[in-house]
Amino acid sequence: MQSIGTFQLLTRLVLTIVISGGGFSSLLQIIVFSRNSTIGGSGRENASLGLIKATAPNSGIRLPYQYPNLTYAMLGDDTDLGYPTALYPNITYTQTDEPDAMDPSVNATKAAAFTDLPLNNTSELLLGPLQINDSYALVSLTLPITDNLNREIVLGYMTVVAAATSLISVTQSREGLAKTGIVLLIGPSRRENLFRYEQRPSNPDYDADPETIGEANVKYVFPPNPFQGQSNRHQRYL
Repeated sequence: MQSIGTFQLLTRLVLTIVISGGGFSSLLQIIVFSRNSTIGGSGRENASLGLIKATAPNSGIRLPYQYPNLTYAMLGDDTDLGYPTALYPNITYTQTDEPDAMDPSVNATKAAAFTDLPLNNTSELLLGPLQINDSYALVSLTLPITDNLNREIVLGYMTVVAAATSLISVTQSREGLAKTGIVLLIGPSRRENLFRYEQRPSNPDYDADPETIGEANVKYVFPPNPFQGQSNRHQRYL
């Protein structure tokens, strides 16, 4: 147990150094989750049950919700509110009858973020954006941590929170819009930011059925941002 504690302490130190560097990526927060339910909780995980947590020091980011005493939570607070649940997967672990690739003497455990979204060695999960104010928002990306010698083996899962400044810049750009144009960024209304498989958009290898994809529910990724003095005809759809 002492060696595990030392490993977690050193890993947390490394993660803190990485996210405190700032730069282009604007990394702000990281949580590492267990590969199964044997460590860090049982059955269902959330942000408070991660194996390792780290937040950029002195981020000064006030989150859009309050404690019972009406003070606002700050990113990195040592409570559940300091790690926004909207940006972290609610992981469910289910034991299978198959042998574990790392230890064939025990059964493997499957992990899922939400009801129908499995986590595995190739999964990618983008959550957010969580709007902080008109000019700032946060997004997160959850990826598997795999064995360097065998990419099929998952060692854990890592969620990284970063600033969504570049996305907001796109919606606020007025280039080529004249006096009446407005940028609308629309995405699926599901929390996992993915369309249902049967409602997936077209890509180079697939042509979507307009009637099927037309039934998909969508939302504004960011609220429409009209010119000053320009009427916001999209407001009623928020």
